Amino acid sequence: MEKEEILKVQEACNLILNKKLGEDGIWGPKTKEALMELQKEIKVTPDGIYGPKTKNGIGIKISELFLKAESLKAYFTGSSGSSQVSSNINDFM
Repeated sequence: MEKEEILKVQEACNLILNKKLGEDGIWGPKTKEALMELQKEIKVTPDGIYGPKTKNGIGIKISELFLKAESLKAYFTGSSGSSQVSSNINDFM
């Protein structure tokens, strides 16, 4: 995996699992362990391999989180911010 891709995996693990992984782009045992935990969360075989099913599952989970955040933002602020959420989702995928 390229460094940029590893950074995105680390960022996703931190966001979805509330981890505190260093976002350094280095594939180490902590990143693999976090990915396996994330794979369980997204109902993908927890093998620590970042393949198409894992990537797709992470994308879906990120979309769900952003939609929930958008709904909460609308409730608490009276605005939606949907264009920024869509932009963030597209940047991640």
